[in-house]
This record gives sequence, C-alpha cells and structure tokens, in this order.
Amino acid sequence: IMPQENGNRTDVEFISFRNSDGNGLLIAAPGGVQFSALPYSVLDLWESKHTCDLTEGESIYLNIDLFQRGLGTGSCGPITRPEYRVYPGRYKLTLLFASISKDEETAATARAILNY
Repeated sequence: IMPQENGNRTDVEFISFRNSDGNGLLIAAPGGVQFSALPYSVLDLWESKHTCDLTEGESIYLNIDLFQRGLGTGSCGPITRPEYRVYPGRYKLTLLFASISKDEETAATARAILNY
C-alpha cells in the first residue's frame, strides 16, 4: 500500500466528530480547507503490504491542509494543470475549534462561528 492522499476532501468549511453520546468537536475553517480522517496512520499504511493487513484502531488520524497540489505529476500522464498547482508564497490558515453538545445542530453551529 502506498499512502497517498486518499480520502481527501476539498473546499470544506467545517469538520465535526462526535462520540457515541453525541458530544464532539467542531473545527471551522473560514475560507475553507482540505482534510482527510482515516482509521489508519501513515505509518500503518507504509508498513502494510495489502489492505487486508490493516486493522482499525480506536483513533482517527486527522490531516488538515490549506490546499494540496492537484492530480498529475507528468511521470505517467499529463502534468497538473496550472490552476491546480501550489505556487510559492505566503499563506494563512485559520482554524476555530469548538465543543458541540449532542443537542446542537452541527451546520447551524458552524455558520454561527463563521458568522454566516
């Protein structure tokens, strides 16, 4: 298994996780982010030869990026189109963390945090 950016989501303004009681964590991202949440670490993926070798643990491995370069490297197909490349520069990432209770509606709480 080669760990790649599998499960990556783009243009995300909020992410939430809840426990079995319904309480959880809300991460709001003004301007949007990309993220993935997997039941395996990158090390788990590197050390496994096949997906059947993976065992889900109790942890979730969360990866948050401002952005990633789009698909394509030119090694076995076309190079990434210019609009999907990441160029040198200064970038700012803002993340807002809040707890959410089982009675809160996630999207409404996120909109309130983001002032939408």
